Amino acid sequence: MVSQLTMAERQWAMIILLGVAILGLAMTAAGRDDPIAIHGLLVMAVSVGLIFVVNSGYFEPEPAEDRRSSSPVAAHLGPSQ
Repeated sequence: MVSQLTMAERQWAMIILLGVAILGLAMTAAGRDDPIAIHGLLVMAVSVGLIFVVNSGYFEPEPAEDRRSSSPVAAHLGPSQ
């Protein structure tokens, strides 16, 4: 899945996931003795996990220029447009 993203999209994914992880940390800090702290930990854990997923495919070759027309999703989106 990560291999279908361009390098710029991978970088944006890492930035967005880092921001979400920071928000999860803020949720954890704001709700010290509240159940929202557990939700903050969950948000942070999922974000960090996804950062590792994106990082594992970060240096894979970029997709071809015509990746949108060759993807299986494009076959379903084409008739609806």
